[in-house]
Amino acid sequence: MSVLSKKTKKKKERNISVFRDYVESIVTAIILALIFQVFIIQTSKVPTGSMLNTIQLGDKLFFLRYIYNKGIFPLYHRDIQRQEIVVFKFPEDPKKDFIKRAIGLPGDRIKLVGGRVYVNGELLEEPYVVHDSPDNVLSLKLRGKDIENVAEFTVPEGKYFVMGDNRDTSYDSRFWGFVDRKLIKGRGFMIYWSYDGKAGSIRWDRILKLLR
Repeated sequence: MSVLSKKTKKKKERNISVFRDYVESIVTAIILALIFQVFIIQTSKVPTGSMLNTIQLGDKLFFLRYIYNKGIFPLYHRDIQRQEIVVFKFPEDPKKDFIKRAIGLPGDRIKLVGGRVYVNGELLEEPYVVHDSPDNVLSLKLRGKDIENVAEFTVPEGKYFVMGDNRDTSYDSRFWGFVDRKLIKGRGFMIYWSYDGKAGSIRWDRILKLLR
């Protein structure tokens, strides 16, 4: 074999090796991304204004999956905290995901007076709450029931009482009751994309904003 042929062969082998390494790197990155999304972070879209102003229409979110499941990732696990934003399967239709704020934890005593929430006898400070549609149709859904004033009740074990930040438009636990612990999928974590449909523009100031 001539010297030229040997050089050509070695060059081809190097090219094949580089291409193989490149493909392996891409495949590995894809697999890691899929594992990361399936087991740790998932995405969610917000179709309504029930969490305004914390979450805007057009926001897309990352939520931490399995953070509340001790059996899957023990070191990653933590308990649900009061006022955290949680993603859960809607009790009346588990095919749908809802996003609300955990207001009442198991064992909590909750009451509403004039739309303000009291937990275990103390007023809950809620700087995130807005009231912009007092005559909203949701307020009339259960005619004869005053959802602004609710007598004290206790949240059962394994259940959670959730509410939206936009109290006048949120279809939440005030209407359909508690959320079972097993229906809660994870914690709202970060806005990764935000688009204002009315203005036709990207909300750059909301991208990568942490949810609180």
